Amino acid sequence: MSPDLFYGYNVPEEIKVRVSAIMKRFIINGLCDGMYIANVIAHETGCGNGAGEFTGVPNFDREECRKLALILQKAYGCNILKEYTDELEDILFNGTLDNRRARTGICEYIKALKAEMCICDEWRVGYLQKQIMEARYTIAGLEAV
Repeated sequence: MSPDLFYGYNVPEEIKVRVSAIMKRFIINGLCDGMYIANVIAHETGCGNGAGEFTGVPNFDREECRKLALILQKAYGCNILKEYTDELEDILFNGTLDNRRARTGICEYIKALKAEMCICDEWRVGYLQKQIMEARYTIAGLEAV
């Protein structure tokens, strides 16, 4: 993941930490995804305009985190399956990953990608292989902690 996800923007540290953890856990690695997630958090919590301007730090209480988790799960449904909404909520609430839980989920993600590779169109195989590589890299990083 690029260290400059938020380059040029004054994203509060509390949001940066959560966005980075979400992207790591759910193997989200697009160039604009970090700012998109940060903007969703800011807009939905009233701590920004949703277009790169941040006016404060959200109150990451359980109710707010649940609402955000549901929104982000819908936006990233291919990476964040419905059964991981509770885990996403915990990441938003705590600002950290549960490494054991993350590892289990990422291993399940790899299995699902491998199964998809057996039935998908040829043009999609390269993307799935890249996602598997990223997922394995992430697992290695989790195990090193």
